[in-house]
Amino acid sequence: MPPTKKCILCVDGNENIVSMLADLIEELGHEPRSADGLGAALLVARRDHVDLCITENHLNDGTGAELAEKIRELAPDVPVIFYSDDPQRVASAEARRAGAQGCVSKLDDITELAVAVRRLLH
Repeated sequence: MPPTKKCILCVDGNENIVSMLADLIEELGHEPRSADGLGAALLVARRDHVDLCITENHLNDGTGAELAEKIRELAPDVPVIFYSDDPQRVASAEARRAGAQGCVSKLDDITELAVAVRRLLH
């Protein structure tokens, strides 16, 4: 029996990054949902059952830490991965307290993100 597709919320203000994340999620056999900021991400999270959230920390209308906190309020078991070009800040205690289960730098190979996604979904 094939594995069940999971719904992955991809959040970044950069349209190219969101598109690349969506392509990766599809390649991994899952269903991407895209948002360009905190407000749009929360709309998706309230509308759809989300199994994982990948977010940039710097959003146009908030932060990834704020998003992680709000996701935890909606669905405490949904893991969050910070995908940022600012790994020192992303790895901060604030991000961890907000519920981040993973931090991947945009400077790393995209396979690092794929590994983190697989680890958190299985």
